[in-house]
Amino acid sequence: MTHKITTYDILNSFAILFILSNANLYLGAIPILQTIVSGLRALAVGYAFLIALPKLRFGKYTILVCAFYFIAGLLTIAHDGSMHAWAANAVNSIGLVLLVYLSMLRSPKYTIGTLAFILDLFIYANFIFTLIYPDGIGEEFYLLGVNRNSPGPVIICGMVVHYYAYKQGIRNKLTFLLLGAISIATPIIIGSMTSAVGCSLMTLFFFISSKKIRKIALISLFVFYLTFQAFLVFFQNDISVNKYATFFVEEVMQKDLSFTNRTYVWSDSYKLIRQSPITGYGMQDSEWFEEQLMVKSAHNIIYQIMIYGGYILFTMFLIVIYASIKRTIKNYSNLTLYSLFGVCAFFFMMIMEAYSMSLIFLILCLTYYSPEFSTEQEETK
Repeated sequence: MTHKITTYDILNSFAILFILSNANLYLGAIPILQTIVSGLRALAVGYAFLIALPKLRFGKYTILVCAFYFIAGLLTIAHDGSMHAWAANAVNSIGLVLLVYLSMLRSPKYTIGTLAFILDLFIYANFIFTLIYPDGIGEEFYLLGVNRNSPGPVIICGMVVHYYAYKQGIRNKLTFLLLGAISIATPIIIGSMTSAVGCSLMTLFFFISSKKIRKIALISLFVFYLTFQAFLVFFQNDISVNKYATFFVEEVMQKDLSFTNRTYVWSDSYKLIRQSPITGYGMQDSEWFEEQLMVKSAHNIIYQIMIYGGYILFTMFLIVIYASIKRTIKNYSNLTLYSLFGVCAFFFMMIMEAYSMSLIFLILCLTYYSPEFSTEQEETK
């Protein structure tokens, strides 16, 4: 049955657009526009809570994200951290996942159509911007972020949403292939090989029709991620003695063996975490990170969250991940497998970077709700 679009649906769509725009578009070159978008984001979040509060319609996943930020907020206060950084993260993340949930209560298909339209628009606009300004503007600013690695996570989320839309009949193979080509070309042009590898894997996975082979590919990427995370980041092993690892780093990812000095940042992050392993330091702004680590982040999502809240906050983060993945275990389909592969690719890229928490919670949100989009009819595609 065709879903009849109402004013409520349109308001939800614009609210999602405002939050995603505020969280992902770099508008610093136009301060007035940045202020307007920030104000619209505030209205969007207020609207979401106005709709949800009367009947307490938040959904289990939204509650988990709220719990994450509640704990983060307490730790930020305890350590005299940056409440501005906490508020910016919390408002974007909670507002976004709440709006996705509220929209899905009306029509999951319409929700995916909305997200696909917005993220496709971002990706194509960023590609045009990249062609015009391949080196960015000013201090390497791009439309989708403040450095060359920023567009990657938006693109991965966009590819996952586009695949959902393809399964729902909103998009087709041609549109996905075009998006895949642009998704690979964009990071190559701006020189982010980490993102290029992630986007390439997502595109290749699309062509795998066998569910069995998809499972093998998913497990392989997960093991690869754990291996790199453990030996490269945690144990700081010297990979120069392994010719295959050296080839992958230098030739495929186009990085030196220090990963552009990231190994030093990881070492300093580890030392910082050891001084406050249980509660971390609360959420902090980029200036604090520059004082402590000489860079604007820990360049690794696990270390970033450990700095924010130690083992306490990291445990809550694992609970959110577990809840998201648990729902797909008994609902294996090509769609849920693609979503899980997207999460693995996302986390593989976050070995080198600490991406926006709102995007992390968005891709986990898509995974959490993936069984709702997986039907026998869709599995024929």
